[in-house]
Amino acid sequence: MSKKDNTQEEVLESTQKDAPDDILIQPRGVKREVADGFSDPRSAAPKADLATENSLELHAMTRSERRRYRRAQKKAETADMTRSQRFHYFIDCNKWKIIGILMIVVSLAWISLAVYSNTRPTVFAYAVVNSPDPWSVDTSVIDDYKSYYNYKDSDKIKYMQNLHYDPTTFDADYDANGTEYSSFPLLCEDNVYDVLISDKAGVECCSWINLIHPLDTYDGTLKTLFEGELKDRVVTAQDSANHTSAYAIDISGTDFANRMNLGYNDVYLSFPGNNEENVDHIIKLLNYIFDLGIE
Repeated sequence: MSKKDNTQEEVLESTQKDAPDDILIQPRGVKREVADGFSDPRSAAPKADLATENSLELHAMTRSERRRYRRAQKKAETADMTRSQRFHYFIDCNKWKIIGILMIVVSLAWISLAVYSNTRPTVFAYAVVNSPDPWSVDTSVIDDYKSYYNYKDSDKIKYMQNLHYDPTTFDADYDANGTEYSSFPLLCEDNVYDVLISDKAGVECCSWINLIHPLDTYDGTLKTLFEGELKDRVVTAQDSANHTSAYAIDISGTDFANRMNLGYNDVYLSFPGNNEENVDHIIKLLNYIFDLGIE
């Protein structure tokens, strides 16, 4: 035996002596052998149902070739299935695609509806003040108003029904909910609302905080109505400087006021908007309520 072989044996014996008894030491370069009675896992055949498609071959195919290949593969996989089994197989394979498509369709439909709704004209905007039960207010009379002027169902009516403006409680209400009591006046300044429907306390509070316009600030047809046919229904109130002016029209007892179920019998119209569109809507409402014969 050569000197080199003796050295390797000495190293092996020394390593085996120093190693714990439960560790099998195998010299580097020595081929592992399979024990008798056991099969070599490296030589086991792949399972019969294991997908063995060649990714490199697929990569070399064109898109149309890959589609044809996968269609043929799925056809072979579903050849022995019933119609119900094929349906469930299709759902299992494509469920995330289907969910994605449905989400896109729903999102596009919602966006389209929102865009369409925002482009429709607002034919009337009103706010109800001081109703003790604002959610019981009957808006069917507003639907009749739309029908009276042959508006489309898609034409918008803007409304707010839960406002509370009372001079005896305004300061406390403002302190408790300042956001609401500061945001609505900004909308009125932008002429978003045509009319306020309220009781007498609502008129007095809204005139005092300069939320509504005096009737003498309107001209043309409205001025003619306020000084003529509706003169006996004009109601006065004071502003923040204690100046008394005409601020509202009494509509108590009219079919419009009675049908709204406001929770009070004395009902008044006041006007927070004064641009050309607001004036047109105010005239149309007064014509509808009092049958003034205005075309």
